[in-house]
Amino acid sequence: MRALKLLVFIAALAAGPLATAKELYELPWIEARSTNFIVNSAISEKETIAAVRDLEDFRRVVAIFSNVSRVDEQIPTRVFLLPGPAAELGLGADIGGYFMPGMRANFALARRTPGMPISTILQHEYAHFLMRNHSGQAYPRWYDEGFAELVSTIRFKDGQVTFGGADPNRVSWLTRGSWLPYARVVDDAWSRGKRSREDVAQFYAQAWALTHYLMMGPDGDKFPARSARYLELLEAGTPPKVAFETAMEQTVSGLPRQITAYLPRSKGLRFSLDEPYPASDIKLVRLAVPEIAAALGKLSARIGKSDVAARYYAVALAGNPNQPLALTGQADQLLMEKRYAEAGPLYERAVAAEPDNPAHYVDMGEYFVFQAEDTEDPDERRRLLGLARQQYVKGHKLDEENPELLAKYGYSFQLPGEPVEKGLDTLELAHQILPSDFTIKLALARSYLALDRPADARPLVNAVAAWVHGEQSAELTELLAEIDARLGAETPADEDSGAEEAATDAALPAAAG
Repeated sequence: MRALKLLVFIAALAAGPLATAKELYELPWIEARSTNFIVNSAISEKETIAAVRDLEDFRRVVAIFSNVSRVDEQIPTRVFLLPGPAAELGLGADIGGYFMPGMRANFALARRTPGMPISTILQHEYAHFLMRNHSGQAYPRWYDEGFAELVSTIRFKDGQVTFGGADPNRVSWLTRGSWLPYARVVDDAWSRGKRSREDVAQFYAQAWALTHYLMMGPDGDKFPARSARYLELLEAGTPPKVAFETAMEQTVSGLPRQITAYLPRSKGLRFSLDEPYPASDIKLVRLAVPEIAAALGKLSARIGKSDVAARYYAVALAGNPNQPLALTGQADQLLMEKRYAEAGPLYERAVAAEPDNPAHYVDMGEYFVFQAEDTEDPDERRRLLGLARQQYVKGHKLDEENPELLAKYGYSFQLPGEPVEKGLDTLELAHQILPSDFTIKLALARSYLALDRPADARPLVNAVAAWVHGEQSAELTELLAEIDARLGAETPADEDSGAEEAATDAALPAAAG
């Protein structure tokens, strides 16, 4: 599979431009391209180049220190690095950054923090992507954050690589803060809830310490097998504390004593490269306002800031009426308002502007599927779904392993009157390509359930339920109850599902009979 590039948008700013700019898009932006990264930056060229080279080197060595063996990017990751807190982008004063996985792209947002190098922030956020890209398992938050904290300590200097060094900020919280019970730290229901700023900082410190101890401590060689067992227990619905103690073969109550005895003696790892990595070839170009404004609009939309996104899209289109990201962004907003007649032409303009971009055909397909979901007329629904699948086929010709395209094509067969089995192959392929995506997992689970395969559906729903809390957990609870009822009834699958044969005038090769 061809590796897609990681797209990194950096907005860490020098004092001069920041003092005069009113908006992020007004800053002087440059784009830095390397072998695996595209970096959009408003910092100095020297600092930008150093950040990109650090990321390239980090990507090369991270597999040495972990079980993350898969570093090819199935989808791009867009990272925004800001000069300070930005409430409109969901980055408050008490948040240093965040990561959001997706089907089309992952988003990471981070801000410059006093005393913390740019490379540390970027490595932490990129580590989240590597974990999700490595397998389809859902990692508990303490390990997700602890691993990211640990690998963000990788440093490069004159052919020397160090890993596992002490983080002064985390050490300070461990020595001066009030420790949380580890029964809470390993409990996602607690750690993902609303917590005080102090509890959050203490959680990060203890998650880092716990991961360091388990991966690099006396029994570090046993961690891969133990962690695999731990994740299996969690996905099976085992309570967090019981799962941890069973798999890790130690009590959570004894962890503070073991960790405090271990950390002062730990010196991390250091080794020399046989040959220093060659300096990455980096090309720099200047960026215009429309491109940056459109990218910020997409990020704002992802975090639910539709008003902010609309403002950015307007700025982008004022400077370039055919800016593709801004066109599809505006169209998405109109689509959600069911203003189909206005949304359609914008999607078409994006296709015209970038006819070789498969994402635009995915958007066009979703435009028709959205209308199909909104109609009660079976004939009209069938017609709209036929148009949607034609768009998906066009995109598939450009990118045969696009997980979002494959998943949405498969989902189109889940609408009333459609033969669910015809979308199963593409949903399974999408899950194989991007096994960490929750939306794909649930879509595949619903297809299995519709085809009376509850045993295949259950592990998928379990994996999502292990992560999701709050309102969504109620929906998952109902879905699991339905699965359990099906498994308990042991009803044989009907040979004829009774589904009306729907129009399938456009089929992807993976789904073609």
